[in-house]
Amino acid sequence: MSDTKIEWCTTSWNPITGCSPISEGCKNCYARQMANRFRGRFGYPKDDPFKVTFHRDKTEEPMKWKKPRLIFVCSMGDLFHKDIPDKWIDDVFDAMAVAPQHTYLVLTKRPERMLQHFEVSKNKGLAAPYWMRRQVLLKVWFGVTAENQQRACERIPELV
Repeated sequence: MSDTKIEWCTTSWNPITGCSPISEGCKNCYARQMANRFRGRFGYPKDDPFKVTFHRDKTEEPMKWKKPRLIFVCSMGDLFHKDIPDKWIDDVFDAMAVAPQHTYLVLTKRPERMLQHFEVSKNKGLAAPYWMRRQVLLKVWFGVTAENQQRACERIPELV
């Protein structure tokens, strides 16, 4: 967790870090630059600091914060990266469900994977995770990053 100077959130929370380039906007990725600065420290692997990594020890952080916060989830990666198993995504959402006093902001460059994840979870029926309940999802704001008009035209319809 870290309080942040990002004007549209109060805190960043990174239970999963890491990513790989998917579009032209990735060449200016601040998260990759930060991960390289943290190489070998704070849970960032020394050999590949931007490797997709699950930090299970960080999943309980939102439960420790009593005062409501606007939390940027996975600011140091993309929660819907292809190398992130559905179980990890569910674990992150389970943690959000247990701390409903907060509002969570999830941004992705991979809205098709996000949509696929929710469709699969919805089709699980009775086995759907707790976080699929409506009152939990109302506390999660979903967004896409779009570095240019072409990417906006591709990603925003998936989000809608």
